[in-house]
Amino acid sequence: MEKVGLIGVDAPELDQAPWGEQARDALKALVDGKTVRLETDITVRDQDKRVLAYVYAGEMLVNLELVRQGQAVIYTVPPN
Repeated sequence: MEKVGLIGVDAPELDQAPWGEQARDALKALVDGKTVRLETDITVRDQDKRVLAYVYAGEMLVNLELVRQGQAVIYTVPPN
């Protein structure tokens, strides 16, 4: 499975305890066991070769839901 970077948000890294683990767990709760749809934008990969995408679980935009839950902040990097 490829790694995915969430477009439009910034979440703590795993080594930023305890927030990184909390953000990971929140993301896992939103997508685990579900079919997700990835929607890319102008830039498809970042410098770390991750696919950059808006992630949908059903009709829910996961990127936005993480912000709503306080697990990520809005962060845009043009051109996406």
